[in-house]
Amino acid sequence: MSGLGARWFSLVLMHRMRDVNKVKVEDTLAAIGITRAELHAAHTQWAQMAYSINAPQGAEALRVALGPPALSAHKPFGDLNCRVECWILPMWPDLTLEALLAPDRTVWNLWLTRPGQPRAFAFEELVPWTAVVGDFAASFAEAVHEEGSAPHHWAVRFTHEGVGYRARFVYGLLQDVALDQAVVA
Repeated sequence: MSGLGARWFSLVLMHRMRDVNKVKVEDTLAAIGITRAELHAAHTQWAQMAYSINAPQGAEALRVALGPPALSAHKPFGDLNCRVECWILPMWPDLTLEALLAPDRTVWNLWLTRPGQPRAFAFEELVPWTAVVGDFAASFAEAVHEEGSAPHHWAVRFTHEGVGYRARFVYGLLQDVALDQAVVA
């Protein structure tokens, strides 16, 4: 397959991010000289590969797309001995793409994470593509995590100065922060 690699896979991730933060994705595409057609082509190629009975699946599909991981380690998950594999994507050089793998190498979770310790963010610093899900526990002690509205989406509810907010993430990367409509009367 042509076009595979870290830059190509970044486009695959951005296609899903566009669901939530179209402006950020469009601005980034323009800055790096990529068209919407190229973004769509990367997504289509990944989807065809993901649903093909002849293509590698799970962790092997990620290795075909990204090459060998920069890090591969055992990670206990309850009574299971899972693996974590991580890749560096130049689009987000301070983060790693982390795949949590089941014992049979099925991908249980795939998202961007911060290597080492989470970073504590001030509320004013929460702009798209700066924080990852793991940073919110360090930033807001009362943060409550919840699944998002689509595959690879996630949300975190938190308060700042007594006001409720909801942060939305795609592939673990912050996309936006808005007033929490569940709290607003």
